[in-house]
Amino acid sequence: LCDCVLSIMASRVINFSAGPAHLPEDVLNEAQADMLNWKGAGMSVMEMSHRGSHFKNIITEAEATLRRVMYGLLTCPSHHL
Repeated sequence: LCDCVLSIMASRVINFSAGPAHLPEDVLNEAQADMLNWKGAGMSVMEMSHRGSHFKNIITEAEATLRRVMYGLLTCPSHHL
């Protein structure tokens, strides 16, 4: 590995124990940006109304993702979410 990669790797602690795992830096950067301004909404998720269109989109997308993931493992009827 080049010196620049080794330097970056040396500055980040990687947790190999059970529980939280190492996340790629680009994922952390995206989460950081979304924490202040969720997908261009001008506010964080924490500041949104749970009745607003942005939050409803988050819920809809999360449910669809869960169903896609669960489809291979279990049958997840729509009335269970």
